Amino acid sequence: MRMYPGSKLILSGYAGGTDVSHARVMAKVALALGVSKPDIILLESAKDTWEEARQASAFVQSKKMVLVTSASHMQRAMYEFEAAGLKPYPAPTNFLAQENVEQAWQRYAPQARYLEQTERYWHESMGQVWQRLRDWVANESIRDLTFSVSEFEPESVEPTQLDQDELEQQLAPQETQDDTSAVSEADSTISGAN
Repeated sequence: MRMYPGSKLILSGYAGGTDVSHARVMAKVALALGVSKPDIILLESAKDTWEEARQASAFVQSKKMVLVTSASHMQRAMYEFEAAGLKPYPAPTNFLAQENVEQAWQRYAPQARYLEQTERYWHESMGQVWQRLRDWVANESIRDLTFSVSEFEPESVEPTQLDQDELEQQLAPQETQDDTSAVSEADSTISGAN
């Protein structure tokens, strides 16, 4: 925040059954670290990343944005924020990767030291499946709605192309029977005078 004067810190996360929201807890830390209160925006009602992205987009709009979240969650978060129309710069934190793992398969076995990583892996993997399924269902619903609307359209309606004369005739004011006879009489008078 010191590097970018005028920037805002948007903190999100609802209470989830506790007395204090996750956003408010982070705000207390930010205040303790010297961030001024007017520079903090709390999104306390967002219950998931989809809601956070949409609420944040109302504040950010077309401004530049840095998205800070755990490294394991960054892929899903970027997907949601981009779907909300934002183009954030990713800034992953809380890396859980460890060096010097003896056997690669040990990372996924439910051992005490890898239990958090295993839980995070499955949480994020299922989250990605949910994102794709939700978007697929939403797209299918839109497609179904399009088909149901088209059922009410007349079947024989096809666009026709008119030439200039036909178009002028259709747009010209309609003449009544009396107008037509007056025009005919005027034409005969003019032609008789020649």
